Parts: sequence; structure tokens; C-alpha cells
Amino acid sequence: MKAFGDSPLLSDSNGVVNDGDYLIIVPRVFRAGTTQNIGINIFGNKSCDVRLTLEDSTKRGISSQARGHFQPNEAGMLELQVPEGLSNVKVRATVCGVKTAKKTIAYEAQAKKVFIQTDKPIYKPGQKVLIRIICVDYELKPAGKKVSSVVIQEPSGARIMQWNDVELEDGVANLDLQLSKEPVLGNWLIKAKFEGKTVTKQIEIDKYVLPKFQLDVKPPSYLSLDQREILVSICARYSYGKLVKGRLEATLCLKYDTVTRNCLTEIKNVTGCIEINARELVDPVTEYRTYYTNKYYLQIQATFTETSTGVKLKENTRSPNMVEKSKIMSFTNVPQKFKPGFPITFKIRINYLDGKPVTNGTLTLDISGRRFNKKSLGTLFRRSYSVKINNGLISVVFSNVPIYTETLNFKANYNSGQLEKSKSSKALYSPSLSYLRLVLPEHVTAKVGSRGSVNILYTVHENKLEEIPFHYKILCKGNLRQSGVTKVARDNRLSSNRNERSFTYNGRTIQRTSVNKFDLRFNVTQDMVPSCRILVYYVKEDKETVGDSIVFDVEEKLENQISVDFVEAQKRPGQKTKIVMKAKPGSRVAISALDKSVLFLRDSEEVKKEEVMRILNRQDTGPVNARSYSKCKSPSRMPLETDASEAFNNAGVIFLTNLNIFTKPCRSPPTPPPRRSRPRPWGRRSWYGGYGRRWGCFGGPRGRPWGMSYYRSQSGLPTPMSQNYTGPTQVAPNASTSVKFEEIMPEEVPVKVRKYFPETWLWTDLKFK
Repeated sequence: MKAFGDSPLLSDSNGVVNDGDYLIIVPRVFRAGTTQNIGINIFGNKSCDVRLTLEDSTKRGISSQARGHFQPNEAGMLELQVPEGLSNVKVRATVCGVKTAKKTIAYEAQAKKVFIQTDKPIYKPGQKVLIRIICVDYELKPAGKKVSSVVIQEPSGARIMQWNDVELEDGVANLDLQLSKEPVLGNWLIKAKFEGKTVTKQIEIDKYVLPKFQLDVKPPSYLSLDQREILVSICARYSYGKLVKGRLEATLCLKYDTVTRNCLTEIKNVTGCIEINARELVDPVTEYRTYYTNKYYLQIQATFTETSTGVKLKENTRSPNMVEKSKIMSFTNVPQKFKPGFPITFKIRINYLDGKPVTNGTLTLDISGRRFNKKSLGTLFRRSYSVKINNGLISVVFSNVPIYTETLNFKANYNSGQLEKSKSSKALYSPSLSYLRLVLPEHVTAKVGSRGSVNILYTVHENKLEEIPFHYKILCKGNLRQSGVTKVARDNRLSSNRNERSFTYNGRTIQRTSVNKFDLRFNVTQDMVPSCRILVYYVKEDKETVGDSIVFDVEEKLENQISVDFVEAQKRPGQKTKIVMKAKPGSRVAISALDKSVLFLRDSEEVKKEEVMRILNRQDTGPVNARSYSKCKSPSRMPLETDASEAFNNAGVIFLTNLNIFTKPCRSPPTPPPRRSRPRPWGRRSWYGGYGRRWGCFGGPRGRPWGMSYYRSQSGLPTPMSQNYTGPTQVAPNASTSVKFEEIMPEEVPVKVRKYFPETWLWTDLKFK
């Protein structure tokens, strides 16, 4: 992806909305070979011709263009074809015969994804490696006809096998490699090259014996001084879920770095699972706190011996480092920037470090504020809540936010100072204190084929228009999908704000303000999966643009759904079973089945739905950096507060307009430091501690201030302390590398080992007719 600098905006003009005023919405990223939808809004009373051109400055010419005739105060759209092979891309519009400034657009090639799938993560000598290559485009549809090459390399880098020009059938190719009886052990690489891009997958070749059961040791999710119980869970299960009967030896040690403080050992016969309380190891630390308190951790070593066979499994793990408090408090959905006049809804969560809610105590919340004229508003909101009744999650609605509020301070106190949390929020800037806010419905996830809705709140001064046209744009995966205009009359008053009388702000008289609302409804389609950005705005008589944007999530449902079920829920070894699959006609379905014991040795990197959904999520263009598109000439002059431009930035668009979107004035240029009245003598020590050229080893131009970094020592800085933790290990017979479990076959207990036990049960793909 390439991003470039930006041309300056046309100056925002003052006055009233006239014929030929415009606002053109452009997605900030153009993708090669696609069609980009551009939103067109013309204001005033006359229709207008609009021509949009796409230029590549390196090729000096118009690469693509689109034109259309648009009616005023309606939602229009232009379709612009984006050619391939561009680099430095700019757009420009001609509206009613007047050219706009050029705006730079980021340009990227279409994203294509290659997956490499194998039937197992680990193989024995002599086994066959089954490989599947899957190629899809940005819409998750089959991409390409051939894979340029597929190479398999052993640990030394030597090529063992190579296929060229591998044919893809519906985006899928299948290959296999028969391993020799004595291959090089270690990590092998599978490399697939597709359209100039190389994707790599690692597999392991080793000698191993499949573990008959799994030993799972779960340390405490956190370790704190005020914990009542510190529970370690140890469980042994067969691959089919049955508990293992055997003898457990567990050693728990409290350590810091490599130093052991004290230990606890448990030896007993168990069936499956056991919990061990390690609180007694922490008690001495609680009584005598030292510098090393937050460096302590719990080291756990467990050995389980199966009663029937004498097979042993070992596992080592550790807990997180110790902390003092087990409870934490946090704010959720408190805005960093708020809009005066609207209710603020947020939550305060009090929970333990493992996520479980705290169910006792009292929470006190104070909200204070400050006016635009810097005068304090005092305490605006104060309330106490029972944590027990609210199950650790307190919902707060602060409904009366005065329209003239500039800053809000939130302070929460749990159990008289046991926990404290504070946060501040600053008002967005509007020259007329006019705001708009989008609110999503609670606890509702939109589904494809349903009707979606967004609540829209907006402030209205009593001397303003009775009807307001609201323009909305819905952008999904970086492209404009829906656009429209909704005219709303002032008949849905939500509340009347606290300011009962008018006041002066920015030289304007602000009349009494009310908050109105309405619902924006639209169709939820498949191309909106997994999320969209909704932008809503309206334009005032003086060209001030008031808007907001929000992310609208859609249920993660892929266009082609498949279901897989076994006919019988349970089967005995050696019996046949049937699998029923359902998908759309023409679908190609790949399916595999693997002995679960293999996954006890190594985790399998299967193609999961979450990884596929990330292909769609990455197409979201995301917010634009507001500083790149500001009218301020220098970063030092950027206003500290944000304005209506943030709504467009968060929607992932840039805009061509002669309206007032950037409304916050730029800051004054910084005052340069005073110059000395006379030059300093050569070699004399300067006011900044440096020397002139003649004597100083750090010398430079006379009178130049020297930074303190020249004198600051860079040595002796503390480095992170190492944790000598090796993790769980496996000792397999005749193995040269370690794996997750240790399996020891005692000589006195004969074990009958099957000569043939398939680890891969099913590996195939088929096409539905």
C-alpha cells in the first residue's frame, strides 16, 4: 500500500449556502482493478454537472474519469474505474465548471490470500505428507489458474521436491510427498509462490510415539497478595474425553528469577483431575513484602503415571508474576471527546484479574466540569452504587450535560479508596455549539437480510429551521455501498437542556437548545459483512457542516454456508461412519479428519473462520489522519481540539468541498526565541553548556544551543530480567528434539504397540453439482 502527501484544501468560505456548493466523499484508498463509488452532494437550488478525474502524477495524464448530472439536495453517486499499474494517485473534481484542488489517494493492489494446509503438523519417517494449496481473492472467491511453484525444503535449506505451474481447480490444488525411511529430522518448509508472492508453512519431521492421554496443567490466571485461594488445576484425559486413573506427583515452588523461595509437593492417587491450593506459599511474602514481591511467580512441575500401563507424562508451566491487588476497576465507553448537550452512557467495571466480577462493596462516582470560559461548573453528577446488586458492572447515564461544557472529569472510588480511577474528556469544537451523534441499538447484532437502524441525536437552537435534510453514507470494506437523504422535522424532542437562557459564545448569541432524535433505517446486505462505517451530516445556512460517524457491525456470516455432520454420534474402532455435508451447488468442499492424539504433540495450524474473516476486515480503510488534511500550514499550528472533520476522518474518507468542515481556527504561529544582542566570543562556554569550534569536542556553529542528549550517559540502563522458563517438554523414544510431553515406557511393563494405526483418517475434496 502506498500513501502520499496531500494538496492543500480550498479555503473554507464564509457566508451562506449558494448554488453550486458541493461536498464530494471519496474513499481514502483505491484498489487496482476495482470500481470505486464516489458520493456527490450538490447544494442550493440548481442542478450541476460533475466530472471526476483520476490522475497518476508519474504518468502525467488522466488515468480514469467519470461524469454525471446531479440534482441539488439529493444523494448522488459516481462510479470510477481504477486501472492497474498506478502509483502516485490524485483525484480532482470539476463542479459546475469550477475545478477543485487535487487530493492524494492511497493506492494498493487487490489483496489475494494463499493458504497452505497439511493433514498433520508433525510426521514420522516413511509417512506421506498431504498438502493443499488454496488461493482466494479479496471477495473470498477462487483466484488465479496456476501456482507458479511449490518447493519443499529440509532444515539445511536443500530442496527435496519442487512442482512448477501447479494447476488450480476452483482455487484449490492438492499435492503429496512420500517421506523416506531416514529423512533429515527437524523443521521442514513448504513454500508456494503465487503471482509473485511467496507463502511459507512449517512442518516437523521427527520420531515419536503418540501419547495415549493428555496432561493439562492450568496455573492460576493471576497471582496476588490478597488472594484467598491460589488454585492450580491438573487434569489427565484420554483423547476421547475419559478421565485417566493414575498417580500424580506435583511440585509447586514460589520463585523469583532463578531463586526458589519455598515449595509444596503433592503425591496422591487420582482419577482425572485435582485442584491444589498454593496459598500457603504466598503467606510469607504477604507478611514481609520486599523489593522482589512483584517478581515472584509460581513454578509448577507435574508427573502423571497411568495405573494400567505405567506410562508417564510430565509438564512444566508457570503463573504470571505476582501483583499486590487482585481487583481492578476500569471505565468502558467513556468518550475521549464528548459532544455537549447529549447524554453520556458508559459503564464502570470492577473485576478480579481473571475477569470474574467483584460482587461486594460500594462505588462512588463524581463527575465535574468546566465551562468554555474556563470557569468551574463544580460537581455535575454524584451517585453511589452497590457493586453486589450490579454484579460488578455499573451502568451510568449522565443525561444533563450543559451545552456550554468544555471539559468533564470522571472520578470513581471503590470502598473508600481501595480502588480509584479517573478519566477526563474534552468537548469537540463547533463555532455554533451544534452537534450530531450516532448511537447503535444495544445488544443487537445486525443480520444479513434484515433492517438495520442507527439512532441519531442532534442539537437544535430554537431560532433555527423546522426541517433539516440529513445526508448519510454507508461505507463497507473501503467502498461506498449506500447513500441517501432523510428530511426530519423538529417534532421528536428528546429533552430540553439545562441552559434555560441564551448566552454568548465565540461572538454569537446561543439560544436555548433542545436535543432531538430520529432513527435511520437501511437494508443489511451481504456486502456489508463484517462491518461498515456510517457517516451522517447536515449543512447549516452558514455552511458549517455538522456530522458524526460510527462503526456498524454485521453478523460474521459468509456468503456460502456449509454444514458438516456425522450420521451417528458415536462409533467403535473399526466401524464405518458417514458424513453429511450441505453447501450451494458448484461449491468445492475440502474436508479432513485427524487422530486427536496428534494434536497432543503439536497444535495444528488449520484454516479457521477467524483467519478468513481477517481478509474482509483488512479491507476496512479505517480512520484518516486528520493532520494530513488540515488547512493549517504547520503541525505547530494544528488546533488541539477536533471539530466536525473528525466524523469524516473516522469514516475513512477524504472530501472535496467548499463548505466549512474544518471549523476550529489554527493556532497562532509560535513566537521565535529572542536573539542575542551581540555574538559570543569564540571558545567561551555558552549559556547552554556547549563550547565553540575552537575548544569544544562537541563544537558547532557559534551560539547554537546544544541538546542535553550529548551529555546523557547511554550505559547502565536497566534491562528486562530474564525468566529462565523453558516451558512444557516431551521426551520421546529415540527422538533428537523435544516435544510437549514426556512419555516413558517402563521396561517392566510390556506394552503392545500396533504396527499400523492411521493418524490421518480422511483427506479429500469434492465439488457439489
